[in-house]
Amino acid sequence: MKHVFARLAIAAAIIAVVAASACAGTQADDINHFLRENCTSTRAAIVVGLVDEHGSQIFSAGNLDNGTDGKPDGDTLFEIASITKTFTVLALEDMVERGEIHLNDPVEKYLPESVKVPAHIRKKITLLDLASHTSGLPRDPDNLTPTHGLPENAFADYSVERMYQFLDSYVLTRDPGERVEYSNVGLALLGHVLARKARTNYESLVVERICQPLRMDSTRVILTPEMKSRLATGHERAHDEGDADHDHQERHHPSGGTLQLAPASHQLKAYRRGLYRILMRLGPICMWRRRIGA
Repeated sequence: MKHVFARLAIAAAIIAVVAASACAGTQADDINHFLRENCTSTRAAIVVGLVDEHGSQIFSAGNLDNGTDGKPDGDTLFEIASITKTFTVLALEDMVERGEIHLNDPVEKYLPESVKVPAHIRKKITLLDLASHTSGLPRDPDNLTPTHGLPENAFADYSVERMYQFLDSYVLTRDPGERVEYSNVGLALLGHVLARKARTNYESLVVERICQPLRMDSTRVILTPEMKSRLATGHERAHDEGDADHDHQERHHPSGGTLQLAPASHQLKAYRRGLYRILMRLGPICMWRRRIGA
């Protein structure tokens, strides 16, 4: 589900996977020079993936800062926070392609009958509304009361039951599909209904539909001890207190929006193919909806 994560656990890490057309003028020496000048004394880990017409390269600097003496490389794992949302939408695209669901299906179709999904003048929220951030749901639910984990991870203890309570009480102020408003809870709900439809949990859905076909065997939510040894500690810049650390939190949240996937850096290059599928199939639909205001 994070794709709901309000905090960016890799605020001090940069993972750049660049398309070939954007890389033509980039030189490896320039990247290495930048890393030497800016990243040699940091506690954070930085990995840059470069893809161009000549192939692919990995550049890295910094430290894993995870209790080992390891240095970052193409096998380093990073928490990707809201980038997990793209995995949720790719899982949606895969299920649509297989004929398991349809983009215009109402969300309530895949939830228990007892769950009341808000509507506006009888216009219901669809799966496409959730995927395109046009559902009318707010950025975050109004019943977040975190009791575990970092303050920035307000979803650490957010349960399915509380998400259902939020849906039952929330009142839409406009028609779904009317305009774009970034919604963590909307994508969280999407991840949840997809997992329910597939009769599994969110991590298993992503692994089966995305990670295994793309051979992304180091992209997981629950990490093995060996994976943890390759995980870079997340950092964010505290105002006058240096770098603040964040630990990877391994929890099965109610849906894809709040999960934090931790992929190996080199595997994000393979993931470009999945993102291309999203853009080719859903991109034109979302742009069309924005033009007509539908």
